[in-house]
Amino acid sequence: MIKIVNHQVCGVNIVCDDKAISLFAAEELQKYIAKATNGTLPICGAPVENRPSIFIGGLEWCKRQANSNCIDADQLEYDGYCIVGVHGNLILTSREDRGILFAVYALLEHIGCKWFFPGPKGEFIPSLEEIVIDPTICQIVNPDFEIRSFMDASHKNPSELWSAEMVELIDWCSKSKLNSITVHHEPHKELEGLDRIKSEIKKRSLLYEFGGHGTQWFVDRELFESKPYLFREKDGVRRKDGNFCGSSDEAIALILKGVENVLATNDGIDILHLWFDDVYDGSWCECSSCRHMSIPDQIMNVINKIYAEISVKYPAIKGDMVLYHDTLDAKEITIAPHPKVVGYIAPRERCYAHSIDDSSCELNRKYYSKTSNAVEVFGHQVYVVEYYTDMILYSKMKMHFPQVIARDLAEYKKTGVNKITTLGFLRYSWWAYDFNLFVYANSSWDVNYDYRKGLNAFCEQIYPASSGIMLEYYRLLEQASAGILAFCGYKDVLHDIRNIPPQSPEFQKQHIEKIKMSLNMLESCVCLLGEALVISAGKEKNMIQDEIQILYITQKETEATYHQMMGRYLQAFEENADKSLIETYMDKAIEARMEIRRYIESVSDDLKGSSGHELFADHLCSDMIDFVDSLKKEAANDKP
Repeated sequence: MIKIVNHQVCGVNIVCDDKAISLFAAEELQKYIAKATNGTLPICGAPVENRPSIFIGGLEWCKRQANSNCIDADQLEYDGYCIVGVHGNLILTSREDRGILFAVYALLEHIGCKWFFPGPKGEFIPSLEEIVIDPTICQIVNPDFEIRSFMDASHKNPSELWSAEMVELIDWCSKSKLNSITVHHEPHKELEGLDRIKSEIKKRSLLYEFGGHGTQWFVDRELFESKPYLFREKDGVRRKDGNFCGSSDEAIALILKGVENVLATNDGIDILHLWFDDVYDGSWCECSSCRHMSIPDQIMNVINKIYAEISVKYPAIKGDMVLYHDTLDAKEITIAPHPKVVGYIAPRERCYAHSIDDSSCELNRKYYSKTSNAVEVFGHQVYVVEYYTDMILYSKMKMHFPQVIARDLAEYKKTGVNKITTLGFLRYSWWAYDFNLFVYANSSWDVNYDYRKGLNAFCEQIYPASSGIMLEYYRLLEQASAGILAFCGYKDVLHDIRNIPPQSPEFQKQHIEKIKMSLNMLESCVCLLGEALVISAGKEKNMIQDEIQILYITQKETEATYHQMMGRYLQAFEENADKSLIETYMDKAIEARMEIRRYIESVSDDLKGSSGHELFADHLCSDMIDFVDSLKKEAANDKP
């Protein structure tokens, strides 16, 4: 056996090559071995005679140091890694720089370290007297997805808090072998604190993706009066709002100028996201030059022209075309994508009570088909945007659906997708969706990941005294989440749980009943957390108290959703409905959201993060209160 540490005595040296990533990886191994054993492994530039080494570095360098050809580069794909025992030494290597770091974290996982979610609360480091490794160990492990990303969609304010959250995220992503960080931000706006974020990303050799909505604003609206032809035409009239005219070379030149400025001032971008005003029911042009093109073709035409230009100066940068809302159906694309453009499909309005391939779910069958269509057009350059950790989509509620996530990723892989991300909101997301995030990270590396074993480990190590109770809690929470998120029978336009327009009355009535049943399950979840709190102590007790807080928000928002949907259902589908009853339902929805808005102020920034400030209070509470109030007034003005 290779004795790494025995009662604080170190039996090996760490030897790394001259790459910055290798030294960082060596320091990470040294740090966590010391945390686990109180023994500090020396880091050296060369092997010491008669003393085993852990070689950390590039593949060819490691093979030379170990005097062995035991690893063939062809055995590795993407940023896969090797942990191999050779002549009493260990090799930790990869073809890709970040894969070297992944090898180190995999070895640390091998000895029992876990990083369940970002930040210190999610870290589990065992206390060990001894670490020994089998000298015949041979792990050559490759990921199932080429790109495995997390997209930060927070409002990034206050900036200091956002920056601290991002550092936690980036650190956790590398430990979880996610290899890309997407900073979602309007490309025409500056972002304070970005240099620090990029430094943390590049220190770990992760991919850096940047951009998002708002690309259309590079066509200055002040030009509308003098140059209306730059802007879209709708019903025979040029419009200042929405997108621009995709047939106007001058408009595209303005977009290109803006994009070139982004690239000149924001170096290091690997994938640039240029999203336009992507809405339902059209925001593109109907002029005589554009109207013959489908909306997806209009966007493809613009994107191709942009990348034909910027790829000359920036040949390594990739871009995307968003398949979302009006552009969802790739079958409408007749123009071949530029080689640097990926198809970025976002199935946001799908049903999360079922996996994407579930044949019993009509809604998901549609999105599964659209994903297959995208693969036909873009081949292996299809990138799926998922929403497993989205506080907006789930209206602040803790939703737990690990089985759906695990099966989704396996099915996406089968369709030919090899790039995946989940959109989230930093600390709020790993407070509300901690295990969703853990399953996503593990399943994006290995689509055969057993989430049930993962949940057992999660509960045993985070809730050691109350693990049995917490397993039952998560079982019930998964059932409650499925009831709330069961969108399968809706046939018209959907937004999210915050606003389901009256439709499909028979199914909507069933959905409302499911939400009512979910409320009862959530009450049982509250009781379980109370039981767990009584028998816990220390860090475990604090974690349960955190869970009680997010569950309270979930309960109140579920109540608000139930009352809002009941009121709208009565108004739309019940003849001679009692207006006072509709008003009562709406008032209860408003009251619940006002309570949530008050409550979030008492929650610490360590839990709610930057997204628990204006995004939560203004967009997800105040705006929703105003929306329900407008529904209430509409119902009051309805003629009998």
